[in-house]
Amino acid sequence: MRSRSLLAAPALLFGATVIAQCSLSTNASQTTITCGSCVTLTAFGSGGLQAFSEDFNSGAPTGWQFTQSAQFNNPCSPNGVDGTTHLWMGDGSINPRDMVTVPLDLTLGGSICFDMLFAEQGENSPCEGPDEPQEGVYLEYSVDNGATWITINYFDPNGGYDPQLTNWNNYCFPLPAGALTPNTMIRWHQDDVTDDIYDHWGIDNVVITLNDPAFNITWLHDNFSYGFGSPGGENPTPVCPQTTTTYVAQVSDGVTTCLDSVTITVVPPVIVMTAGNDTTICNGECVTLGADAYHLVHPESNPTFENNEFALVIGGNSSIDINVQGLFSSTISDGSITSVCINGFNFSGSFICTSLGGCDCNGTPIGFFESCDVTSAGFTVTLTTPGGCDIILAPASGAPGDFSNTCFVPVGGAPIGGSYPAGGTWSPAEPFSDLNDCDINGVWTLSFSAPGVGLGFGSLTGWNISFHDPEVTEPVNFVWSPTTNMTGSNTLSPTVCPTGTTTYTLTATDLAGCTSASDEVTITTENCCSLEVIDVAVVAPGCNVNDGSITITTIQGETTGVTYALNGGTPQTSPTFTGLGPGQYTVTVNDDNDCPVPQSVDLPEAPGPVIDALVQTPSGCDPPSGTITVSATGSGVQYSIDGGVTFQASPVFNGLAAGTYTITVQDGGGCNATATVDVLQIGGPTIDDVSSTPSACAPPDGTVTVTASGTGLTYSLDGAVFQPSNIFNGIAGGTYTVTVNDDAGCSTTTQVTVAAPQPPVPVITGPMVGCVGETLVLTTTAPFSSYVWSTGENGPSASIGSSGAITVTVTDVDGCIGTSAPFQVQFEGPTAAFTSTPPSPQLPGVTVDFLDASSGNGSTIVGWAWEFGDGNGANLPDVSWTYTEPGQYPVTLTVTTANGCIDSVTVFYIVRPADIIIPNVFSPNNDGQNDAFTIDNIDFFPNVLTIFNRWGSVVYEKKDYRNQWKGTDLPDGTYFYVLVLDDGREFTGHVTLLR
Repeated sequence: MRSRSLLAAPALLFGATVIAQCSLSTNASQTTITCGSCVTLTAFGSGGLQAFSEDFNSGAPTGWQFTQSAQFNNPCSPNGVDGTTHLWMGDGSINPRDMVTVPLDLTLGGSICFDMLFAEQGENSPCEGPDEPQEGVYLEYSVDNGATWITINYFDPNGGYDPQLTNWNNYCFPLPAGALTPNTMIRWHQDDVTDDIYDHWGIDNVVITLNDPAFNITWLHDNFSYGFGSPGGENPTPVCPQTTTTYVAQVSDGVTTCLDSVTITVVPPVIVMTAGNDTTICNGECVTLGADAYHLVHPESNPTFENNEFALVIGGNSSIDINVQGLFSSTISDGSITSVCINGFNFSGSFICTSLGGCDCNGTPIGFFESCDVTSAGFTVTLTTPGGCDIILAPASGAPGDFSNTCFVPVGGAPIGGSYPAGGTWSPAEPFSDLNDCDINGVWTLSFSAPGVGLGFGSLTGWNISFHDPEVTEPVNFVWSPTTNMTGSNTLSPTVCPTGTTTYTLTATDLAGCTSASDEVTITTENCCSLEVIDVAVVAPGCNVNDGSITITTIQGETTGVTYALNGGTPQTSPTFTGLGPGQYTVTVNDDNDCPVPQSVDLPEAPGPVIDALVQTPSGCDPPSGTITVSATGSGVQYSIDGGVTFQASPVFNGLAAGTYTITVQDGGGCNATATVDVLQIGGPTIDDVSSTPSACAPPDGTVTVTASGTGLTYSLDGAVFQPSNIFNGIAGGTYTVTVNDDAGCSTTTQVTVAAPQPPVPVITGPMVGCVGETLVLTTTAPFSSYVWSTGENGPSASIGSSGAITVTVTDVDGCIGTSAPFQVQFEGPTAAFTSTPPSPQLPGVTVDFLDASSGNGSTIVGWAWEFGDGNGANLPDVSWTYTEPGQYPVTLTVTTANGCIDSVTVFYIVRPADIIIPNVFSPNNDGQNDAFTIDNIDFFPNVLTIFNRWGSVVYEKKDYRNQWKGTDLPDGTYFYVLVLDDGREFTGHVTLLR
C-alpha cells in the first residue's frame, strides 16, 4: 500500500500566452455568467525561467527518468490540442502507466502547466477511457529520488464522460512548498488499469516555469499585485460585470512585459412576466389586476443520466458508476430522485460466508465459512451518492428471477417481495429521502453485493437515474404606470378604478438592475345602458328629387334627454329627418347617460316607367332601313335612343342600321327605364363555291372561278376593281380574298388558294475537306435549265480552290428558281517547323536534338520524316543526331496530317571545324598551285581579314574572306595580317608573298 499526502491545489484550466521571454495565463472561476453574478479571477505567470519543457513533437521524449511505453500517433485525437504530436497512453501501455521527469532544481518555486485528455468511456481501444474513481491519473512529486510520492492533484474520471476531461484542456498548478528543493521529480501516474486495452489518456506541452524575483503580476482593472517573485493565484476581489468585459493582467520586470486576458461573457437575466388579462368593465366599476413577474434563475428540468456499460460478474460484487453533472440543485431533497432503473443483472453461482456472525443465504441463515448457492436475488442492491451517502434499494432474498428493466421509484412502486426481482416498478427498501442533504452532482454508484466470497458467472448491463431539477426563481423590482385611481401599486395585484379606457404598464427589473421587461394590460370602460330603438318610419323619395324622410317612432329604456343624429351629424331633439334622397343612413339615438345606439335605415328609390316590349324590323345594307317600336307604361313618357341626350314623343325610331341599341323611356317625374334591342341585317349575296387551277412559276397562269347567289352581282379579288365576270385568269400561286357585292350594297367574302409548283431544291455533293493547293470539284443533283454557282461558274459542277461556304442557284423547266443550302469547304494543311538544340553552328561530335514544332492548323499530325543532310533520317516527332564531320547540313522535316496533307521545311545546320590553318607563304605565279592566300576552313566562319604592308598601310581588307587575295599589283615581300572571327577569336601573323 503506497501512502500519499494530498495537497490542496486548485485545478485551473488556462489558455497560455507566451510573449518574448515571459509567460502569463489568466482564467476565471466562470467565463459565462448571468448579470448580477460575480467571479474570481486567477493569474499565473513567470519571467520565462523554465526548469523543464516537453512538447513531444519529436516523438519519444527526452529529459525523462522513466517513460512508460507510449504511442505518438493517437487515432482518437490525431490533431492533438495544437495540431502537433502528443504522448498517448494507449493499448501498448501496461499497468502502472508512468511519466517521470529527471530530478529538477525547483527551489525558486513556480508552476507546472500541461495539456491533458482522457479517452471517453466505452469507446474502442486505444480510445477507451477510465471511468472508475480509482482509474484516474495522479500528478505527484518526489524529493527522495522516487522513494515516496506526494500528490499535487488527482484527476478523477468522474464516470468516464466528464467533458472537462474528454476534451483537451490546459491545467496549471502552483508548485507546493514541499516540492521546492534542488532535487525534485515530477510524475504522472495511473496505477489501477483494468487492462492494457482500457483506461487510456494522453498529455502534451509540459512546461515547468520558475518564479523570477524581478517579475511582478498585476491585474490592470484594479491594480492588484501578487508581489515580486510570486507565481500568482487568485485575485482576492471578485468582479461583478454587468456587461461582457475583458480583464487584462500583465507580468513585467519593467523591461519585458507579457499580457494575457480573460473575457467574462455576461448574459442578461430572464424575466418572466405578465400584466394580466385585458378586461372590460362598466363606467364607475373597479377591477383587481392579476399580474406576475419574477427572475427565472434556472428552468425546471427532468434529466436522465445513464451508463449502459456491459460488465461481467464472476464474484460476489459488481458496480457501475454514472457521472451526474449540471444539476442546479447542489444537494438532494424530497422529489429530487424520480427513478433508478436497472437495465439487466443476472448471476448464478455460490459464496462462502466470511462473517463470524453468519450470513443470510437467500433468506436462510448460514454459519461462518458455510457455502450457499446464490442467484441474482441473493445480492443486495445499494445506491451510493457522490459524497458517500447510500441506501439499500433491495436486500438479498431467496426469490428466483433476474433484474430486467427493474425500476425503483419514490412513490407508487410495488413493495419488494413476491415476484421480485423482476421487471416493473418497485419501492426501494430504504426511501430516497434518506439521501436528503447529500451531494447530488458527481459520481453515483450502483452496486450489487453478496455476503462472503462469491464464485459464479453473470452480467450487469448498465443502469440509469432520473432527477427532478426544480425551477429556481428570484423576486424582481417592479413599478406600475399610471397609478391614478390605483390602490396597492406596490403589489402585483393592485385594484384600479379607471374613469375611461386605460392601459396599465408593468415594468420589472432584476434585483441587480441589469435588465428590465414590461407588459401591458388594458381595462376598457363602457356605458352599460338599456336604451333601445323599437320602430322606424320612412317615406321614399321621388325620382330626381330629395323629398324622402326618416322618423324614429318608438324607443324604450333610458328616454330622458334623448337626441338624434343622422350619419354622425349634429344631434337634434326631433326624431324626424326630411329632404332625403335614396340611400343607406345611420341614425344614432343617445340619452343623458351617453348611451349611443346606432340604427341603420334604407330609403328606396321611387318607382319609374316600365318598358313592356321592343320590336325591330331588319335593315337593308345601303341605305339603312331598320326600325324599333317601343311599348311602355307610365305617365307622360318620352323616348330616347342616344342615352338620354335627346328625347322624342314617338315610340318609333326609323332608318336604323343593323346593330345593338339602348332605348331610354322617361316619365313625367323624371324617372327612367332602359332596355336594349338588336336590329338585324337583311340577307345579302352568298358564295356557293370557289374553285382554282394551279399556276406555273413563270408566267403565272392560274385561274379562280366563283359561284354565287344574289342579284346584280360583281366580283373582286384581293380588293381589286370589281368585275362582272366570276372568273379571274393569270393568277400566281397564293391565297386570295374573294369579295361578292349585290345590287343592295351588301357583300360577302371568302378565301381561295391557287396552288403553285414547289421551287427546286438543289443539293451540293463532293468533298468538304481538301489540302491547301488542291482543287475540289463539287456537283449538284438533278439536271436543271440553268446553274449559277456562288463562285461565278455556270455548269452542273464547280472547281473550288479556297475555303468558304459554297451555294448554287438553279432554274427548272417550269421557270422556278431555288438555291441550295451552303456547302462548307475547308482547305487544311500543316505548317512544318522544328527547333534544334544546341543551336547552329557547333563543332564536330555535337549531338543535336531536333524537336518538332509543327502545327496541324486544326488537323492532327500523324507522320514525320526527317532528313539530316548526311544521307540519314528518322520518322519520330523528336529525334537526336550526331554530326562527326564539319559541313553545312540541310535538315528537312516533312509532316503529314490525318487528312493526308503534307508540308516540309529545311534549315541548314552548320558544323564547324575546330581550327583554321593560316599559311605563312603563298606564290601567286599562276601556276595553279598556291596562287592565293588560302586559309583552310575559313568558309565556316564569318570574319574580317585585314592585310598591312611593312609600313603599316592597309593593302587589302575583306569581310567574310573566302581565299580571294592573290596580292595582285603588290611586290614580293612580307606582309602582316589581322583575322577576326565571329566567335571573337583574333589571329595575327606574317605571310610572305613570293612569286
